[in-house]
Amino acid sequence: MNHNSCAILGLTVVTSCVSFSHAVVYMSEGTAQAGFFPGLLMTAHIQALSGSQLAMIRSRIGPSVPINPLLRYWQGPGGERMYVDAVIGKHDWIRYALGIDAAGHVCGMEILEYREAYGSEIRAPGWRKQFIGYPVQDAESISQKISIISGATLSSRHVTEGIERLLVTHELLRP
Repeated sequence: MNHNSCAILGLTVVTSCVSFSHAVVYMSEGTAQAGFFPGLLMTAHIQALSGSQLAMIRSRIGPSVPINPLLRYWQGPGGERMYVDAVIGKHDWIRYALGIDAAGHVCGMEILEYREAYGSEIRAPGWRKQFIGYPVQDAESISQKISIISGATLSSRHVTEGIERLLVTHELLRP
């Protein structure tokens, strides 16, 4: 084997180990907010959850669902909220927005950014529509009521768990 063959072989090995990922931004936070709450002026908030708040949330959702200690949301004058959160799909992050009306029901869910190579079926309107009208007080039962998508099993399961966590958080910290 000559010197050039070794260089090509080495390059082939290196490039075959490189993982290719793509990120698709489908919607901005502002566009999601305008869709959930047309014409409503909302104020942005970032809240660090305390240890006791995290413990309360954990007691309701169980030990397996990750909890981000920083809560990002926009609030309207009547208690309406839009949360922006992220969960891991199978390998990478999925950012989504969840709208909760003043009565405590989900009024919208949008996938903002999806980084997985496959499984983007979670953006399908039929799947997202399952969340609409869901009450925060029934948060713990959402995993049994939302259909998981074959081919996007982990993405749909993890987004559902993230929404369950946000519903529990909203109920416990309701304005």
